[in-house]
Amino acid sequence: MGYWNSKVVPKFKKLFEKNSAKKAAAAEACKTFDESKETINKEVEEKKTALQPKVVETYEATSAEVKALVRDPKEAGLKKNSAAVVKYLEELVKIEFPGSTAVKDASSTYGANYVARPITFLFEKVCVFLPEEVKTREIVVEEPTKTEEPAKTEEPVKTEETSGEKEKDIVEEIKKDETATCDIVQSVRLLCGVRFVMAQSSFLKGKAPLVRTETVKISNSVMAQRIQQFSLTLIGRLMNPSIQRMESLISTLPKIWKLEDKVVGADLGQGTFQFNFAEEADLQGVLQNGPYHFDSWMISLVK
Repeated sequence: MGYWNSKVVPKFKKLFEKNSAKKAAAAEACKTFDESKETINKEVEEKKTALQPKVVETYEATSAEVKALVRDPKEAGLKKNSAAVVKYLEELVKIEFPGSTAVKDASSTYGANYVARPITFLFEKVCVFLPEEVKTREIVVEEPTKTEEPAKTEEPVKTEETSGEKEKDIVEEIKKDETATCDIVQSVRLLCGVRFVMAQSSFLKGKAPLVRTETVKISNSVMAQRIQQFSLTLIGRLMNPSIQRMESLISTLPKIWKLEDKVVGADLGQGTFQFNFAEEADLQGVLQNGPYHFDSWMISLVK
């Protein structure tokens, strides 16, 4: 009992006193920060245009855990990821985000969980510059349920048709397939410079491979038109489409390049995309400043 009172109890007292002093100092720092909120709001409005691309670029470069805390800061998450939060605040200090210096100093000194209120206020201001991208994944989840609904009552109706009507439908479908095949062949001839002919009957059955024939001579005028048409276009591909969000990428990259009004992006499907530029100088500048990453994964971008 004497050892407990002389050795253990004093250590507990020192620990509690230290934590109490730390909490009191953190509370005083939070109070001081609250008094400067109006000034921070004014600075954010004044620097809004200059901060937009910098905030987006800084946010995209941070970890997934910090991204989640920026959009939904919680005290438990701030405590668990305190070091990562302080590192992100240091990046905000580098781009001179209003109020970031005071919050970073307080977080480094007392811990992010003790100054959760100033961090939450600062993250709310950061979210103003970020694109909306919360509901995009929910839409993707609903798609598989819709694919199962077709083909409920259509097949029984077709069983009542006469054999003559069935033959007409089959002939019409074959004609549609033939016209679609011709369109595909013509487009491939223009783009690739190689002419090939398909044995259409075998092609429709899905048995025979493509058969190469003579080489096509494409006129210089047609070739020049195609080159001119895509001379100001960049084609890109996501390296991890399951994590990288296409809609967010198409809206964010022009802001990072500072070419919002000079670039038009489009989703080409299967993780590919394109950007059409208004001027050759802007296109070359984007290529020279590469490579680029998005959502912590690289993207490929070529002309």
